[in-house]
Amino acid sequence: MAQQRINNQIGATEVRLIDQSGENVGVKPTSEAIKMAKDLGLDLIEVSRGATPPVCKLVDYNKFLFEQKSKLKKTKTKKA
Repeated sequence: MAQQRINNQIGATEVRLIDQSGENVGVKPTSEAIKMAKDLGLDLIEVSRGATPPVCKLVDYNKFLFEQKSKLKKTKTKKA
């Protein structure tokens, strides 16, 4: 599983922001998106690095990691 870039690790000046409910907020400066995440007690996670601008989501990073690991485990179980 690839390591996600989060918060200040995101190098782009602007990001396409998806909020915690999955709604597209639009293109925002990265610094503003990080501030929004912190104000909500969440993290800004880059989910699509190849897009221009990169797509980022507002999520709880620990919960996000748990869900990703669970999906990976289910995929491995189905293949076995």
